[in-house]
Amino acid sequence: MSTSVPAIRPLTGLRIVAAIWVLLYHFYEPTAALLPAAAGSVWQDLIKSGYLGVELFFVLSGFIISHNYARRFEVFNLGAYRVFLRARFARLYPVHLVTLFVALVLVIGAGLVGQELNSADDHSPVSFVMNLILLQVIPAVGSWNGTSWSISAEAAAYLAFPVLALVVMRIRSLKSMLACVLLGCAVTWLGIWAVTFDGTYTRLSLTVSMLRIAGEFTAGCFLWAFWHEGNRRSLTRPAYVGDVLAVAGVLGLCTVILFTPGQPVADFTCLPFVCMIVIGCAQARGLVSKVLSLRWMEYGGRISYSLYMWHFLVLMIVGKAMPWGTFTSAALPLRIAVLFAYLGLSVVGAIALYHLVEEPGRRLIRRTPRRSALYRLGHTGTEAVSTVALKN
Repeated sequence: MSTSVPAIRPLTGLRIVAAIWVLLYHFYEPTAALLPAAAGSVWQDLIKSGYLGVELFFVLSGFIISHNYARRFEVFNLGAYRVFLRARFARLYPVHLVTLFVALVLVIGAGLVGQELNSADDHSPVSFVMNLILLQVIPAVGSWNGTSWSISAEAAAYLAFPVLALVVMRIRSLKSMLACVLLGCAVTWLGIWAVTFDGTYTRLSLTVSMLRIAGEFTAGCFLWAFWHEGNRRSLTRPAYVGDVLAVAGVLGLCTVILFTPGQPVADFTCLPFVCMIVIGCAQARGLVSKVLSLRWMEYGGRISYSLYMWHFLVLMIVGKAMPWGTFTSAALPLRIAVLFAYLGLSVVGAIALYHLVEEPGRRLIRRTPRRSALYRLGHTGTEAVSTVALKN
């Protein structure tokens, strides 16, 4: 009999919000060059902080992985651990592998025509092998596909999750769960502050990457435990509490960003608000839930991982083949058309990658004689990836 876990539909829609935020962050430079007015004022600070979409993905990942698997690891089982890792590998690796080889073709092609890519320092044979085996942040050798560093960090979290789940499932106090959520946020922020005390922020350093996933993924796991235990006890809550939490979290997040412009380390004080957004959307029953559960939002959530992994390659390609700098003096309609071409290639490519690689690849890897075990542990509806994976 299937023991699949019901999907939390609003969290699927939330994934595409996080992915688009990261995309806008990476496309800020061409947007500012082609449409200066659109990239100015308050929007500039919000877009330039889009790397925090990674934080949203990491917290989401801990929450959803716990929702799908934590109860299966109340007692550690090596066989279940292998099945879990296989299911997670099937989720991450096909898209990572294809985008890595697309990046390889781009690097080779750029070399043949005498073009130097902006990320050329990351492109060495050693770093390629490390990217191939998902160890590009252990040690930090750079990512051939700029966003894939987070996939390496996410893989490390998956390795540790069954042990973490043993702790999560043994805590019964709601106050203790909430304290662990805040502790996870504090570990990330204080750790990043400690290793970047001069105010700088090295995005690809091993220490910072692992601090981000360690604290935020853990916070997401305990956030799920808090949400799940509250539901299990049938605690009375107003119907609108989830929507209020989600909106309050967004307002708090925006406030932190607007009061810390250009200060990446200070931005990480927003992590409690990120957690509010996640649990608020999970609990939402009103307008927030309805919007995030719209069919096109759910579809966007499903392709969000492919969009996240593909859009940076589009930026690499069009940045050289159709550089935005040559259009800055063109008429407004042409500048808008160029920008929409960049964004359109990102979306169309992500849709193709999802249907031609991500889903077929996942089914292929998980096709095994032990189908029932894989189904019980892996086929549990919506899954969140940072994956989410995110910033570079």
